[in-house]
Amino acid sequence: MKAELVETGTFKIDRKRTLKKLRDYQLPAGARGFLSWIRCAAASKAASIVITISKSSLRIEFDGNPFDKKELDDPYRALFSREGERGERNRHFALAMLWAWRAGVESVTILSGADQNRLKLHCESITQETLESAAPGLAETTSNTTIVNLEWSMMRLSMNPVGGLTRAFLAESCALVDSHVALNGEPLEPPADKAWPPYAFRKKELRGTLSIPDDDAKRKGVVALYVWGVYAADITLKSSDFPFKGRLNDNGFKLNASLTKVVQNERLAAGLKELQSRYPDFMRHIALQQLRASKEIGALLIENSRLRSEWKRVFDFDSTNDAPPGPATFPWHLPQSKRMRVHMAARMAAWIRMATETMTIGYSRAPKGELEKTLWRVPLIYDVRGRPVSLERLQREDKGPRIRFSTVRRSVYTRPDWIVWAMTRRDELWLQRVGKRTTINVTKIPERAW
Repeated sequence: MKAELVETGTFKIDRKRTLKKLRDYQLPAGARGFLSWIRCAAASKAASIVITISKSSLRIEFDGNPFDKKELDDPYRALFSREGERGERNRHFALAMLWAWRAGVESVTILSGADQNRLKLHCESITQETLESAAPGLAETTSNTTIVNLEWSMMRLSMNPVGGLTRAFLAESCALVDSHVALNGEPLEPPADKAWPPYAFRKKELRGTLSIPDDDAKRKGVVALYVWGVYAADITLKSSDFPFKGRLNDNGFKLNASLTKVVQNERLAAGLKELQSRYPDFMRHIALQQLRASKEIGALLIENSRLRSEWKRVFDFDSTNDAPPGPATFPWHLPQSKRMRVHMAARMAAWIRMATETMTIGYSRAPKGELEKTLWRVPLIYDVRGRPVSLERLQREDKGPRIRFSTVRRSVYTRPDWIVWAMTRRDELWLQRVGKRTTINVTKIPERAW
């Protein structure tokens, strides 16, 4: 039976009801929802984003492309119709506005545009808006930046609506934002270890970083996905051979309706494939950082017992350890840079040990290829004088049937015989696996008997 067209028509959407539903049920609450403002600013091609939080207000100021009259006249337009080249920016603007109402603001005021085209939008509810030309003469109205002011009533302040917007949260969430971001007048520091910068890469619109995982990382690769440089969600690559911590940004990634996940499509698959192709360069980066610092780290370990305690604490908790790490014994009387360098060197050494053992199937074969040979030259342990020891040196200088080690360091008068300094409880087992030889603990044996 052939279908017959009887009638055509249209239907209307109740905007007010729809916006309230989106506000109450779709968007993430708290600090996560605020990130739409940062995406909006980043999508405006802002070079600077300044966030100021006071007791009863929150202010976001950014440069870049301003809002025009059409965009401010209907802040939620992008949620109901397709936009032009600024459509993505306007969608984040609409979502940011909805978050503000969900956070219980009393009013939202936006100033945007330059000179005679500068406009002021004042909103007292999700449907009550006033748009007018900005009054001339005031500092805020003569500026060319976009200024967003969110105001809370004293009653709402008891809910602590912006309590989660801490410096640490924003630094992690805005880790890949190209703009300069500041909170209360102070720039956000990137969430990376200064002594050991992560491996960074960029390919057209795709950019990201790779670093060794946190102390509690299991045997997997976790990638934090970002859109417009702002954190969106985590994804685990179960096929990864080595644990790592990654960040990946593509402004073309699509967020789901609730802004809590990135849609799995061809764009995301291509981005993850590019990230995985960077593994060899990432390993070379880690090896070079460790190689450069090895002599200094050995001297620091000789110098201070509390630094040695930090090395042991971190090193004994690597990716193959199921037990929680021991309590921190940070040497607070020393410059933080020393503690951080020792801390990171221990994490690097544990990670490279795991990588080399995996690559050679439990050290059952010699290293192959330039990458493996490079890793074999990286210091992974020290001798009793604090001299760095690599896999290459370990196998070259101690070719006998036994590997001698000591759990304590020796004075400068130690005999020249080559003794490995096994500072952690995992070192002896690792030394046995490396050479398939018997290890001898010479800690309590007189030096003349070595």
